[in-house]
Amino acid sequence: MTGLVMVMPITHASNNRLRDFFIPLHAQKLEGYINPLQVFTFSIKGRQAEFSGEICSDQDWAAALQVHQQILGID
Repeated sequence: MTGLVMVMPITHASNNRLRDFFIPLHAQKLEGYINPLQVFTFSIKGRQAEFSGEICSDQDWAAALQVHQQILGID
């Protein structure tokens, strides 16, 4: 295992002008929108990262990746 993680922030997006790009999060404990415009990778070994207890659904993850593909012009 590499100890690296890729994350996208979760926001409520109430007043964000880019919220049309955000993905509604379908989770039980977390609420809001995935912001696929901000992707971060970092080492969980070097930080005191904690697991929130939930992983986004395959549907939400696929939608976030689709936004990236559209931005990058990948078919």
